[in-house]
Amino acid sequence: HTHSEWNSAQCLARGDGYVPWLRRVLETVRTPGDTEAGISSTPCLMAEAGIAYIGDFGATDSAVARGLVAGRHYHEFLRSGCPSPTPASLAPHAVHTINTETWEALRGYDGFLAVHVGESEEEMRIYSHGDGPLAELLLERDFSPRHIATLVADGGPVHFLDRLGLLGPRTLLVHA
Repeated sequence: HTHSEWNSAQCLARGDGYVPWLRRVLETVRTPGDTEAGISSTPCLMAEAGIAYIGDFGATDSAVARGLVAGRHYHEFLRSGCPSPTPASLAPHAVHTINTETWEALRGYDGFLAVHVGESEEEMRIYSHGDGPLAELLLERDFSPRHIATLVADGGPVHFLDRLGLLGPRTLLVHA
């Protein structure tokens, strides 16, 4: 998967851990020009890497949505920002960044679905214990989904999504 609208963001370089990287991403103020540069650079970046087809995640726009590259555009959102009407390809960001009510509303969704389910050790800590540095960052940012305890009890994000009837042939589990 990719987030073509972020391709021009210098803050995406990692090396100092997931939570410091995520803080930089969350604090980055992007202009429409940044988004345009990221999307416009996608075909060249894909060609250089030998990539022919992508799942492109974007809140409003992407290289796929513009027809610049082959792939599927997933409408990505956080918290309770599920678009209405619901698009054919949806990307609620991650199990821990979407509120409980939105997950319940998506129960049985039968379109294409993509969800981040385990990008880092910090995410796995939330899913297994409900705490850690990422949990602290989420609380600082007023992300406190009530279902975190359910995630721990259910055995993690994949079981949580399965219980909601969201796993199937049209589901992409990112970083699984």
